[in-house]
Amino acid sequence: VGFQGRWRIEVTKPGYAKSALFAPIEGNLSITLRMIKGGVITGRVATQLNAPVPHATIVVLRRLPGASILQRFTTNDGMSVAAQTDGQGAYRLFGLAPGSYAVGAISTMDGMPAMEGGPVLAANSPPQFLSITAGEEHANVDFTMPTSGAGSIDGRVEGAMADGAVLLALLPRDLPAAPLAR
Repeated sequence: VGFQGRWRIEVTKPGYAKSALFAPIEGNLSITLRMIKGGVITGRVATQLNAPVPHATIVVLRRLPGASILQRFTTNDGMSVAAQTDGQGAYRLFGLAPGSYAVGAISTMDGMPAMEGGPVLAANSPPQFLSITAGEEHANVDFTMPTSGAGSIDGRVEGAMADGAVLLALLPRDLPAAPLAR
């Protein structure tokens, strides 16, 4: 059975940048695709107090030709190139084709919703710009996330319950009160 027509051929291998070719195929044909060792970016996301930020998303951004803004870099099948930090705040992006990239961190700070309008890059942790060659590794591309929103409560509780217990409830304004600690 012969395969004729115009075909898209993609080759993937762990640790290598995806290689693709559009080719008209008629009859017997021998094709060689060169695989390029992918670049790697590693780093850590921490708070201003150096505590790890688990579950932060590290996004890869690129400047489109002729554009002045950065957009999320996507693969040919439309998937964003991104990684998520582990419990220690560490991340690893790999298989990046040679080129110029910007890498940024997005945090939902322990699962809390991101700011209005969706996730944003941390204001005090702007994207870092990198040029990657085949097989090159950039280590220690670290980000510091703001700890804004954190605060403290100070005061005196009067009128404790008969057994001496005090109920404490911390909640968003639009949720009904429910004690979290006693």
